[in-house]
Amino acid sequence: MLGRIISHISLASVLLFSGALYIHAAPPKVADKVLPEQESEWVTTRNFAQKALRDGEWSLTRELYQNALILAPNATQKALAYAYIGTSYYNENRTKPALENLNQAIYLLEKQTPLPRENLMAILNFAAQVAHEGDQKYLSTQYTKKLVSYYASDPKIWQINKPKDIYRHKLTGINFPEKIGEFRRISVDAYQPTGKDVGASYRADLKNDKFIKITTYATFIENQSLDKVFSAYDQGMIKYLEQVEFDKKGKFKIPGSKTKGRYILYLTNYGQGKVLTGMWLMEFDNWYIKIRATYPYDQK
Repeated sequence: MLGRIISHISLASVLLFSGALYIHAAPPKVADKVLPEQESEWVTTRNFAQKALRDGEWSLTRELYQNALILAPNATQKALAYAYIGTSYYNENRTKPALENLNQAIYLLEKQTPLPRENLMAILNFAAQVAHEGDQKYLSTQYTKKLVSYYASDPKIWQINKPKDIYRHKLTGINFPEKIGEFRRISVDAYQPTGKDVGASYRADLKNDKFIKITTYATFIENQSLDKVFSAYDQGMIKYLEQVEFDKKGKFKIPGSKTKGRYILYLTNYGQGKVLTGMWLMEFDNWYIKIRATYPYDQK
């Protein structure tokens, strides 16, 4: 990644990553598929339900969508009816029934082949918001993790070379190959449907059950200085870690380029014992490339 410039990471870790990686709440509608004899009653009921939803008539919305569930011509339309019923409960600040209906919608969508990706991700995103606002942080995290897993294979975000197992981020051109030197990829993630916040994690195993873990993130951030973004990320990292001790910070420059960045390292305890963990941040045309690395203290 950042090689010899970052004295704490030996081997070719950082330099390798910089060079190898950077080469170069309403769900959407779906088409109605109905039998002729069902069409008139289904469409009429759905249209009245949508009007009630727009007008904020939450009880009427639920009544009409309950009828729509009976008439729905396919599982996707049933799932959307459950989602809108959940929306009506959400607007009355009734978190529990809202999530019960959203869960039913998610269940129906996940059973379908091919997967109705856009509808599913929209409902997962909304469910995560409802759970978070209802102070159900664990549940919100589970929805978010599932959402990220679906984004990770979204063809609008990634160009996937299956024979070589390379994920290429379309907006930046960053490649995440299966292996980089001694590092093997263990995850590919996307945190937004726009593809403007993505990442991938790599791990290299060492002796005595120790390992080095490196995660590279690419995030689009406008109208923010490198120092301000670095400070925000640093504060977030400190909150996440426990019993940290400051080790080192400084600036770096990518060899052979004009790109400069900042880094910071902390000493802490992890499952493998005493470790150094830190962040390296650089900026390319409003894209912030953040590299998080954690490795045994005796590997510095």
